[in-house]
Amino acid sequence: MSDKWAPLQAAGINTILGAVCWDQIEQTEGQFDFEHLDGIIEQARDRKMHLILLWFGSFKNGQSSYVPTWVKKDHRRFPRAFIRDSTSGKLKMTEVLSVFDRSNVEADKTAFVRLMRHIRDIDSAHGTVLMVQVENEVGLLGSSRDHGSSADKAFKQAPPSEMVDRLRSDRDNLNPTLLSSLHHFLSLPATARPANWSETFGTSLKADEVFMAYHYARYVNEIAAAGKEAYQLPMFVNVWLSSIDMDRDIQLPTFMTAGGGGHPGFYPSGGPVIDVLDIWQLFAPSIDFVAPDIYLQVYAKILAHYRHRNQPLMIPEQRRDEHGLRRLWEAYGSHGALYASPFGIDTFPDAERDLLVEHFGLLSKVRKYLLDIQADPKRGFGFCFDEPKDGETFNSAPKHIEMGSWRLTVTRGFSFGDVRPGYGIIYQLSEDRFLLVGGGFSVGFESTKSTSLFSGIARLSEVDISDPSTGELVVNRWMNGDETGSGTSARMPNSQLPPMTVPIPIDTPAVTRLAVCEVYSLEE
Repeated sequence: MSDKWAPLQAAGINTILGAVCWDQIEQTEGQFDFEHLDGIIEQARDRKMHLILLWFGSFKNGQSSYVPTWVKKDHRRFPRAFIRDSTSGKLKMTEVLSVFDRSNVEADKTAFVRLMRHIRDIDSAHGTVLMVQVENEVGLLGSSRDHGSSADKAFKQAPPSEMVDRLRSDRDNLNPTLLSSLHHFLSLPATARPANWSETFGTSLKADEVFMAYHYARYVNEIAAAGKEAYQLPMFVNVWLSSIDMDRDIQLPTFMTAGGGGHPGFYPSGGPVIDVLDIWQLFAPSIDFVAPDIYLQVYAKILAHYRHRNQPLMIPEQRRDEHGLRRLWEAYGSHGALYASPFGIDTFPDAERDLLVEHFGLLSKVRKYLLDIQADPKRGFGFCFDEPKDGETFNSAPKHIEMGSWRLTVTRGFSFGDVRPGYGIIYQLSEDRFLLVGGGFSVGFESTKSTSLFSGIARLSEVDISDPSTGELVVNRWMNGDETGSGTSARMPNSQLPPMTVPIPIDTPAVTRLAVCEVYSLEE
């Protein structure tokens, strides 16, 4: 890892996610070794960077592959989940610890508490470690529910009264997709007390998912709560998403299974997908937020889903190609994300490292304004434009947003060359002044006041930021004429211009990809 820090820091990255694996720190039961972790924390601290630790304990990607060997080899002491073979109907043991057996959660909890105590002891005075992800993409693959003996026993019992009562009292705040899964439950009289889970929630794959979600949430919550008692850091879980809101433009091989799934079991059943997000938010109170891993879905839709109940937004895994990096601007600019992490960023190809600098370097420079957007989301708007489809022009699929008393229309950047991708954030500095960040787009402004006769651009300046911590702006170039479409829009070109198709060189390449636009309105 020692050779990875410098290029990441040079790209403008200040925080990385790194795994702490149960099988590595407790190879022998009761004996803990944190030497490797200590080295990573020290390296990050020396470079004034931060860490978000990912606890690979009982679960990683719907499996229990990171549990220690002494756990793997003792299935009687540490029972596993069972699924029913779809062909033979026989039960099959899985490599997944059952969430219905106390010995499993107790062993995980013991290790996690030791980890959190150790982090407290070596880092509480420094704050290098910012937060912790508890487990990784939990849930059961291969079946909608666990069919082991302990799971079947729980399934044949009545659901906890706290769960039943809370779902009824919180009905108005539940996601529509969960309400659909709870149709049978909500049709029962409020005084009904069914004898088991089937009588309460019905007999469907989605009812099984509710059962698994509740028990996974309680299992993970118990571990997180114990960890917080040892050292109070924010804790979250991530999620392997279902196929809801899939991006149909992404072509996948038929054997592809990760990153989606049409029903519980094809994606990890019980994990905090949108359909059961409320279950996790209600019954895992020690988990501060649920974070989506986004690869194949429509990015902006998932971001909106995971602001449910106004929870903080973080994307611990996402695409790291240009398609994914452009979407960072939506996450930070329109949804106030705390963090968005392209997966495998430490193995980013050297030939493509300029992409990291292009995006993270600029995001780092405007970090003061990103924090302001988190505090006041109405002041920011993030967006991106992908490679154009056949027939698309610079003004195809414009984006509209109202900010204060102005209606903004954002299009791809105008050029006499090819239509190119673009990305950016617009931040409202004051009533009539806007900070434009990014490249490959144009912005038109129209006053929303009923008395307005005319709207125009008073001034456009390319700027730079002299101090990222304060966001102090300094003028770099005075822009007008072609750079404003003769006063019709603020144009933010890319740093590299496309070849001209018309021999009139009106395009000016961006230098800082930052500009301040002052607009005005003439009133009656």
